[in-house]
Amino acid sequence: GGGGAGGGGGAGDVVRQTVSVRRAVLRDAGEATVRLVLGEDGTRTGLLTLRAFSAPTGGGASSDSGSVASIARALGSEPLASADELIIDLRGNPGGHFPSGVEASRLFLPADATIVSTVDRSGRLSPVLTFSSGPYAKGRTARPTYVLVDRGTASAAEVFAAALKDNRAATVVGERTFGKALVQSIQRLTDASAVVLTVAKYRTPRGEDINGRGVEPDIEVACEAGSDAVGCVNRALNR
Repeated sequence: GGGGAGGGGGAGDVVRQTVSVRRAVLRDAGEATVRLVLGEDGTRTGLLTLRAFSAPTGGGASSDSGSVASIARALGSEPLASADELIIDLRGNPGGHFPSGVEASRLFLPADATIVSTVDRSGRLSPVLTFSSGPYAKGRTARPTYVLVDRGTASAAEVFAAALKDNRAATVVGERTFGKALVQSIQRLTDASAVVLTVAKYRTPRGEDINGRGVEPDIEVACEAGSDAVGCVNRALNR
């Protein structure tokens, strides 16, 4: 633009820096981190931790960026590829990019499974289905999978947890989740402000409305975010 010098330019610079930092934080949070834990009995437990679901950037759904691509890469390479069991740690994951939570679920579900259903304002139910079996669906892999959740697990992370739970693709362990089952859209206004509109609600594959209630784990255990994920699951399984 035209006026570079003085206080106005400085303020503009600060705003641009703030936006770039937020994008970097979201991008980093959407990257899966992995670790292998060797148990006393020799069990190799793969731990995949995801702090948020982020959208692919620049290349659409086929892009090699974003959470779904990051999860797929982690699962298909060592140390997770040869792990005896898998723990997906979603504690403190507030959700993020809703479609990425849906797409990540496909990796673990069989063909013709319901991932989630959306309900529009008229009450019309629209299920989202899988068309083929995911590479880590039961039948294609024999290893147990656990999803670790807590009260900070919300939105897209709840979609993922409920999809795997209701389709018996994983055992959900931890605390009842936050309970945000709204699909929202940000509408920009002419004065540069914005409003957040709820455009739909969603239901779990079994038809449950978890808004305000959360996803109930298969095995309940108190496990603070940041504490040892493998220890939490072992305690829940009494081993």
